Amino acid sequence: EGTGVRRGALRMAAPEQEWAVVTLPAQGRPALQDTPAEPLPAPQVRPQTSPSASLPQSTADVRVNRPRTAPAAGPEEPALDGDLASPLLRYAADFDYAADLPMIAVVLMDNALILDAPDVLSGLPFVPTIVLNAAAADVTARMRAYRAAGIEVLLQADLPQGALPSDVETTYVGAFGLVPEAIAIFSDGTGPEAQDRMLADQALRLIGDEGRGFVTLPRGMGGALRNITADGVPVAQITRDIDGAGETRDAIERSLQQAALRARQSGHVVLLGRTTPETLAAIRNWAERSDPSQISLAPVSAILLEQLAQ
Repeated sequence: EGTGVRRGALRMAAPEQEWAVVTLPAQGRPALQDTPAEPLPAPQVRPQTSPSASLPQSTADVRVNRPRTAPAAGPEEPALDGDLASPLLRYAADFDYAADLPMIAVVLMDNALILDAPDVLSGLPFVPTIVLNAAAADVTARMRAYRAAGIEVLLQADLPQGALPSDVETTYVGAFGLVPEAIAIFSDGTGPEAQDRMLADQALRLIGDEGRGFVTLPRGMGGALRNITADGVPVAQITRDIDGAGETRDAIERSLQQAALRARQSGHVVLLGRTTPETLAAIRNWAERSDPSQISLAPVSAILLEQLAQ
């Protein structure tokens, strides 16, 4: 109670099979600009890391889907202010809900060794969502830097092996203390809760009580959620990991093109990536050439809040 989250039953659908790569016909692609790209300064990294390639800075005159206004409340969900609002409502990134379009959300794993990642990500033509691990050094400072840049945060709070249901509360409460502005818990599906129904139930109960959402890969706990009714917990399942196997920039861009096709069919797609120069360059190139009248590039909170509004 008091979280601003309306209670309602939500059942996860089984993850669909990987789709085949389809090349868009030339006549269906938006025209590319001929203006050459200029590189941004290389991201600042801690001394122990090798230098990273710089991100391209496009000078093309293109329309982008960067959000401009705060998310509106659902049709039956009044807007809440101050401490009465749930963390999902309070800390979601600004987003324009005016157009009823298919949504693509890009979730990126934070690399704490890239010192200026918040500044780099704020230069993208849309707002991604970042995952912070509660065990990372300076995680609270990282949260503040991302939030100051207008980027919303997911929290990864790994449970210890052999965890009991009581350990879920201890782990989550401690993690939320470190990253209080997290809109949702992120799970990569490899923790003990992936195989333990009691742990999964307890995790979802705590997430719902906190007024946050849940974002997961379709393995492990994501698979377990197919048999769990999450009362009042909005859940977004990662549709595809675009760079987890070391994919090239071209392969990442093909995945993004396929995501646009899938979003038109299913209503929304959630992609997972990492804050590497190759991934960010591919995302920038694709986003600048996307058609904002056909696809909305959204933070993942938009998909979670859409569930609450239904």
